[in-house]
Amino acid sequence: MSTTYRVEGARPSDAQFLAEVLAEAFSAYAWTSWIVPADRRADRLRALFELTVGEVGLPYGEVWVARGPEDTVVGGIVVLRPDREVPSSVREAIGAQEEAILGDRLEVSNAADAACARLRPTAPHLTIATMGVSPAYRRRGIARALLQPALALADELGAPAYLETSSEANVALYSSVGFEVSGHLVIPDGGPPVWAMRRPPAGSAASAAT
Repeated sequence: MSTTYRVEGARPSDAQFLAEVLAEAFSAYAWTSWIVPADRRADRLRALFELTVGEVGLPYGEVWVARGPEDTVVGGIVVLRPDREVPSSVREAIGAQEEAILGDRLEVSNAADAACARLRPTAPHLTIATMGVSPAYRRRGIARALLQPALALADELGAPAYLETSSEANVALYSSVGFEVSGHLVIPDGGPPVWAMRRPPAGSAASAAT
């Protein structure tokens, strides 16, 4: 049985609801399972995504949500724009809050992020910071629908889109909308795999060649 939904720009009042959806969506994800302590993981994930959505995405990037029955948020995507910098003071404040949330996994998180840094492009690009769909609404095309406004923005800005994922299933999803794997590594000491993926903007020479 299909359920109708729509994708639209997020409202400030959506931040908490989207953080809850993302926390549920990432509860068993390889990356978050590696960096977030097991105790009170759901609460820690929710707090991390509240920062991503409310402190970064809404004020400095773009956030779209998928709404299901009765306007409930069932999925969302957070994008960072190449033309809108997150102030260093905001990053420092968020870093301090992340330190408290991650606790004794902070060093592990920092090491994993440093390992991924060499995969990231140095030229201006649009970053898909996170995307997730409530488990009850998966396999309905919602993730693909959430990607559409993000990719349209990248094309409008003439910028490549970039993301990192620790799921082979996600690699297949992103490949189906024009992303290609640009790098791959496995986080040391038992950490998860990471695939870096890049999609050139529509109309670019790289896009025309694919």
